[in-house]
Amino acid sequence: MTIQEEITALESLASIDAALATIEQEIQKEREELKQKKEQLTGLEAKIAKAKASIDDMERTRGELVQDARQMSLQMDRSREKLARARSEREVNAAQRDTEELRKLYRDREVEIQKLTG
Repeated sequence: MTIQEEITALESLASIDAALATIEQEIQKEREELKQKKEQLTGLEAKIAKAKASIDDMERTRGELVQDARQMSLQMDRSREKLARARSEREVNAAQRDTEELRKLYRDREVEIQKLTG
């Protein structure tokens, strides 16, 4: 092999090395972008998990409020029955206070349910 051929081969190797360096830089850039996207994905998955937990809590709370409202409705029916059976003014007043208090609590529960259901 002559010197001229060796120079040509070295020049060819140098251009290949330059191309490889460029490709390696691009690969490194792509790796960094991939790493950032993975971190972003992890963050979004955490947000989704947190939102699901929050939704589950709100659904549980909503269910509890609905159950409370049903119980209060039954209590109001019992208070109305007491009111109908009342024989003295004292019993009537007590039954009316009980009924009004239950109505207020029932309305409060309905408002809370509406807030949770949006």
